[in-house]
Amino acid sequence: MSTLQYDKIENLSFLSVTGPDSKKLLQGQSSCQFNEFELGQQKLGSFSDAKGRVFANFNAIAINDGFLLQMSADIIEDCLSTLKKYAAFFKVVLKDERDTFKGVVFSGDINSVDVIPSFTPGCVVQDESTLWLFHTDSLVECWTKNDESLITKISDETQQVDELLVNHSIDMGIPWLTHENVGAFIAQMLNLELIGAIDFKKGCYTGQEIIARLHYKGKSKKRLHRVAVDQVLLAGTDIVNQASKVIGKVVNSSSKQALISATINEQFYLKDKLENPLELLDLPYQF
Repeated sequence: MSTLQYDKIENLSFLSVTGPDSKKLLQGQSSCQFNEFELGQQKLGSFSDAKGRVFANFNAIAINDGFLLQMSADIIEDCLSTLKKYAAFFKVVLKDERDTFKGVVFSGDINSVDVIPSFTPGCVVQDESTLWLFHTDSLVECWTKNDESLITKISDETQQVDELLVNHSIDMGIPWLTHENVGAFIAQMLNLELIGAIDFKKGCYTGQEIIARLHYKGKSKKRLHRVAVDQVLLAGTDIVNQASKVIGKVVNSSSKQALISATINEQFYLKDKLENPLELLDLPYQF
């Protein structure tokens, strides 16, 4: 019996950007550097509107004819609609890939499974039907196209554990913007520059002026925090201070912990639980 655990990935999926101008389009719209992007790499980034408000954040994966943008499944349709406004000027094809890929995350001794390819943490391994996204030496996402036999083969020998990938993202302080919070935050309110999702040395992109000004000349009053919870909190749920003033919102949550974007140097409460503040947990980076 393998020591692996697994869980289905249902909160994330992909938007594909392919064609000869795919890199040019994404370079001009995203916060990360696409001009220096090779096969086998994955890179965090985001899209913002002209006011610097984030309408999608993503993990970009280079593929043979363009890129896959992994993001919250419930914002793909709206993100696609927004990008199409700019894509009309480029030789690209944008496609919602939610019906194409099925995903599972495996955690544990992933080296013990023969069908999982050799890897280094952070790399991407892909062929015509399977995409492996390696995060650490013990956690990997497996995405397959139109054929779940590989996932079924591995999963049949493992134990299913709920919220594996959700908890990993929260542990790492990596947010996934969902429909409820589209346009609610500037990038720094989600700590995007602290997880490598913003390149301040690249050229202009939509929203760049606002994001850069805050970085070089200001300081965000709100930041992403990790807190303990005892139930799943809906994205967009208000976070308040002890005086019941709204000071933030829930970004992502599992049944035991959550990421919230809220005012710094405050105690955090839920509106219906003002007797006890939320316990603040460590993040793997500082702001």
